[in-house]
Amino acid sequence: MVFAINYRCTEFKPLSDPGPRRLEDLDEVRDILLAVRDAGGQCVARFGCGDVVFPGDLMAQLSELVSHETGILRVDGRYHVRDLDSEARQRAEAKSSSRAPGADSIGFFGQKVKEGC
Repeated sequence: MVFAINYRCTEFKPLSDPGPRRLEDLDEVRDILLAVRDAGGQCVARFGCGDVVFPGDLMAQLSELVSHETGILRVDGRYHVRDLDSEARQRAEAKSSSRAPGADSIGFFGQKVKEGC
């Protein structure tokens, strides 16, 4: 007995397709940005996971992020660009500066509670 199962598939670009793809709404690409180029007024960004096409007005912003781990999220047709390397570095600096070397963080917070902060 053979059963046929029909799946409703959303249209995704196959991984074997070498051409650039576009982000759909609520899609995100997170990877190291390897290169950026202009292709007919549009910006093509090369990531380790493949090429992604963006509007041409993102060219300058993305050019500054080449060789950085970058996250680009599309929400309601707008692109939100983040430099993930810079954010990680800022978090590490904030974490190391919030505690003095050899300081007891529990004692520090206990002292603040006693002071009424």
